[in-house]
Parts: sequence; structure tokens; C-alpha cells
Amino acid sequence: MELQRIGGSIHQDDAPPLTPAEEAEHQAEIARYYEMLDSLEDNAKALSNDTVARAILWSLQPLDDYGIYEAAYGALRNFTPQALAQAAADVLPEWLARFGDHTSIQAALTTIAWDDEALDILIEEGREWTTEQRSLDHGTGSRCSVEGYTGPPEPPNDPAAQ
Repeated sequence: MELQRIGGSIHQDDAPPLTPAEEAEHQAEIARYYEMLDSLEDNAKALSNDTVARAILWSLQPLDDYGIYEAAYGALRNFTPQALAQAAADVLPEWLARFGDHTSIQAALTTIAWDDEALDILIEEGREWTTEQRSLDHGTGSRCSVEGYTGPPEPPNDPAAQ
């Protein structure tokens, strides 16, 4: 899927510098990534599709404070918690084995911690994981809910509702 390919090919700071032509191509791909994420905003069908959420999760790389991933986190927050939980259950064991525990995956999954149905999905699917996979996930999930997220946002103050 294009989302996964582009997100997974973000130029790393420790990689050799890009030529001007490569940099232009890279910037065009980043613009396309943003465009694809933005197109999800009002697409209820896509936002309830765990395959789309899975592609975004796989597009994340273990980078700190990289703006492109902030857009991915924002898109993931719009998914139904159930679709995100199913995608996380499919992606998380392999993502952690490949990249290790990193704040990029923690930030992507914080909304699951605040939805009982999503947590139930993740727990149920997690029963199929190996002991090692469960251990990796438990560490990530614990830090995600303790360090990375303080709870759902407060509802806006609506004077008309009072």
C-alpha cells in the first residue's frame, strides 16, 4: 500500500545526503503522504477499515519528533477505536520485533487505552501472540498509557448545553 511504502521510506538523518533531484522526489512523496492522510479525514468507510489503519501503523518508523508522523498520529486518532485495535493487534508484535519499543508506536496507539471495546479486541487478539510478543506489547502498552497519554480531551465548553 502506498501509505506504508512512503512512510517507511522517509529519509533518515544518518543516511547519506540526497542529491537535489532525490530531495525533490522525496519532498513530493512526503506531500503525497500528507495528501493521503488528509483524504481520510471525512471518510467514515476508510476510518473504520483496519487495513488502512494497518498501513499507517506500518508506515511509522522509529524516529523521534518527526513532523510527518504527527500527521499519521492525527489520522490514527480519527479511526474507530475498534479498527485501530484490530490493526494494532496485527501489526504490533512484528513492528516491535523489527524496530523495538519506541515512542512512535506508543503515540500511534494511545487512543486504544481509553476505549474498553478496543482494549477487549487487543486483549483477545493478543491471546494468539507468543510469550515474547506479549512481553514486548505489555511494556509498550504500559508506557503508552502511563507516559504518553493523559486521557481523552475535555469536551469543549458549550454554553448552549448548560
